This record gives sequence, C-alpha cells and structure tokens, in this order.
Amino acid sequence: MQGQVPQKKPPRVEDFDELDKKSIDSLVDYMKYVATASGITMGFYAKGVQDSVAATQNDLGKLIAFSPVIFWFFAILFSVVGVFPRTYKANNDYEKEKIILDVRALKSRYSVASISFFLLGFLAFVYVAAATLWRFYPFT
Repeated sequence: MQGQVPQKKPPRVEDFDELDKKSIDSLVDYMKYVATASGITMGFYAKGVQDSVAATQNDLGKLIAFSPVIFWFFAILFSVVGVFPRTYKANNDYEKEKIILDVRALKSRYSVASISFFLLGFLAFVYVAAATLWRFYPFT
C-alpha cells in the first residue's frame, strides 16, 4: 500500500493560518492606535509647548520643553514603519510558518518601540507640566 499526498489541509493548519493572520493584524491595529494617540496628544500639546519653550531662557530647557513632541513623533514613526511588511511569499508550510514568526517578531519589536516612545513622551509631558507649575528646572 502506497501513501498519497493529502488533498485537504488538516483543520489544525487552517485554524493556525487564521490565528497567525489575526495575531499579525492585531499588532498592526495596536500600532495604528499608538500612532493615532500620539498624533492627537501632539495636537493637544501644541499650545503648551509654545508657552513652555517661550518661558525658558536656555537651549537645554527648550529641548526639555519640546521633548514630549519628539518622543511622540518617534512613536508615530515606529508605528508607521512597523506596519510594513504586510505581505510575504512562501512556497510551503514550513517557509510560511518561519516567515510568520519572523514578521510577528519584527512587528512586536516595532510595537514595543512605539509604545515606549509614547510613554516617554507622556513622562516628559508630566515633567514639563510639573516644572511649569512648581517652578523647577528649567522654569526657575
């Protein structure tokens, strides 16, 4: 008796394909949310950064006052770059699984970088707000 090549994929593989697609799509959605939140936050902070930069005299103080915008910009940049690659080419299931794992790892690194920069921007914003209220460096 001679074996034959399966004509239909086992159900586990079909579910695995859908799971991989959903996991990559959820990372992409996550990075889009981080980019959107960063852009909205930059828009709300625009007037505050103008006032903060005008209130300081030295260049380091101006850089500190402007740093939340820089961090949020990098969060947007890593989010946008992390969305790509969106497609891949594989000839068999082994190549496909390897590529999916590589794409998922790459997107995970970009998503960690984007959320890290978003949180750094938030912490810098809190510092600038506190420094403005309680008059410590650079707003002394």
